[in-house]
Amino acid sequence: MVAKPAVKISKPIARKLDVLDMLAMHRLVESKCDVRALVEGKRDLESMRALGFTRVEELDGALYEVVERYEKGETVQLLMDLDSEGVKLYKRLRADFTQRGVRIDDDIRSALFATPVRHIEGLSGWIARRDSK
Repeated sequence: MVAKPAVKISKPIARKLDVLDMLAMHRLVESKCDVRALVEGKRDLESMRALGFTRVEELDGALYEVVERYEKGETVQLLMDLDSEGVKLYKRLRADFTQRGVRIDDDIRSALFATPVRHIEGLSGWIARRDSK
């Protein structure tokens, strides 16, 4: 015999929590649109621009050249994919930027771990699909 759960959560309550999570994601994205961001490729760049990011740049050239474009005390969002290559790249860039005195803003990256999105290029589409529900 299977035990019944102590409290049954109705679907409307679960939906309200989901809406609140999306509201929090929208607020986070809106608050970070003007912070300088670095992404891996063209599709990532297009996705972030679709979300309203104005200071997003594509990773191009040697890593040391990219890092040298940033001044000590600046803040950058490293929006690398959450796959194995993206994690390696993120760790390398984080170390190089930190050594140079550049602050890393991990708010959006941290929020991605709570979503099914693993590639930055899919973020704008995922948000749009969630908004249409």
